[in-house]
Amino acid sequence: MLIETKGWQITGDINKDGTSIEYGSFFTVLQLTELINYKFKNRPNIIYTYPIWRDLYAIPRTLIIAKSRGLPINFKLILRVIKVYKRSKLFWIIGMPVLLCPTYIANCLIRLKFLVHVSRKVFGIKTF
Repeated sequence: MLIETKGWQITGDINKDGTSIEYGSFFTVLQLTELINYKFKNRPNIIYTYPIWRDLYAIPRTLIIAKSRGLPINFKLILRVIKVYKRSKLFWIIGMPVLLCPTYIANCLIRLKFLVHVSRKVFGIKTF
């Protein structure tokens, strides 16, 4: 899959001044995860080799970054995200409440990202 830096994968709405609002890797990760889930639905051992499932904090981190940048939430997007990430416990504990909360709460959570690194060290959570 070809991913452009200014392409449809990372850009969303257009501001009034003509600039685009970017949501980081949110839509790229969402689409790749949809593709992985669709292609390998009968082989869960292959699904869990994809990085979004190997890293414990990847799903909440992606959702927090997108929400802090002003991701507009609508019903279709919520259903799409639930369909993709329904296997993850941290999606239900952290990700879903972040999606439904106001943007300023996600901005506060961005400032607490050092806690992720501390918890990785304390609990010995490996990324890969």
